[in-house]
Amino acid sequence: MLAAYDNDMTSGDYVYIALTLLPSERVLTPWIRHDDRDEDAMKAYQPLLEVLFVYTSKNSSKVHVTRDSSGPATLAISVGLQQ
Repeated sequence: MLAAYDNDMTSGDYVYIALTLLPSERVLTPWIRHDDRDEDAMKAYQPLLEVLFVYTSKNSSKVHVTRDSSGPATLAISVGLQQ
């Protein structure tokens, strides 16, 4: 995303989609690396739609969409697995 930001490709003309199979500890703030480019990376993540596939042990499925003002839109798809 920083390469897109550095090449002025995050102004709304392009859409980026990230597929994440399992959430990680950085799933809500993937742009934070604790370096001098965190602010640029946060801006670069604005046009990103992140799709999370979350497997649960419950026998139910749901879809949840969130949008934090500082980060990407997130579409979380929870799929319950029967035991």
